[in-house]
Amino acid sequence: MVDVKKQHENDTGIFNHKPLKMTTWNRIALTPGVVYVLLVCIIPVLYLLRFSFSEYKHGSMELSGFTLENYIDFFTDSYYVDLLISTLVMALIISFITIFLAYPIAYYLVRVKSKVVRVVAVLVYLPLMASTVVTSFGWQSLLTDSGFVNNLLMAIGVIDEPLKLMYNRTGVYIAMIAANMPYMVVQIRNSLKSIDPFTIQASKTMGANSVRTFFYVTLPLSLPGISAGVTLVFVSAMSAFVTPTLIGGGRVNTLGSLIYNQVTVAANFQFASAVAFILLVVAFAIMYINNRVFESKRLGGGGR
Repeated sequence: MVDVKKQHENDTGIFNHKPLKMTTWNRIALTPGVVYVLLVCIIPVLYLLRFSFSEYKHGSMELSGFTLENYIDFFTDSYYVDLLISTLVMALIISFITIFLAYPIAYYLVRVKSKVVRVVAVLVYLPLMASTVVTSFGWQSLLTDSGFVNNLLMAIGVIDEPLKLMYNRTGVYIAMIAANMPYMVVQIRNSLKSIDPFTIQASKTMGANSVRTFFYVTLPLSLPGISAGVTLVFVSAMSAFVTPTLIGGGRVNTLGSLIYNQVTVAANFQFASAVAFILLVVAFAIMYINNRVFESKRLGGGGR
């Protein structure tokens, strides 16, 4: 009698995979990457943390003393606290809107078999080929009172006068959502492609229609992609300062623009370091919450 489990192991090779042993050659291969991460990521962050506790000296980047004044100044000033909250809210709104706009596109790219898919993919990924500065200037020309967007809406009779899409949060949201769409589409698309087609077919065989199959099978299985996309979009939106500065015209301030102004205008590197580290901590906290939520078993994930 044939052992079904053993036969399945031999056919798939899944259970034959052995964990990689940490041999001398493996350690040598890992060394360049570990050194790079230490030099480029961890050490600069630790230096930033130490520098944020330094005493303020105008234009000086030397480590001097140890004080909590930079953090006290931030959390005791209502302007800075409100700026932190508004930046956080803006990043969350952009992340959630991007999910709802990117998911149908990613679903189309995976499920539809057509030559048009290649054209759609190129249009989606096209913003990645240009810098943030270039795309921001492009959105400036599109969102002005006499720009393409307002001219199109007035031509088809949707509006009678130009909408105010520049120098406010509306324009910043539009530009930043468009800039971050490719990241969300890529992550969701990869997640959808990894779903076994037989799982979808099994759901329909059991009597579920397309809508129930999507909400009970496809969507839960694609949550890892959504989680990864939210992480990328949130971090990008939380730390952005180029697009809010150019599209917002100085009227839409973020923590990123605050850090930029503290470095280039006020030359207060110590306070800028404190704000940057606060931004880093908040971003990591939201990423942790994001992972816990999307990996929750209540949503169909594999976590708690």
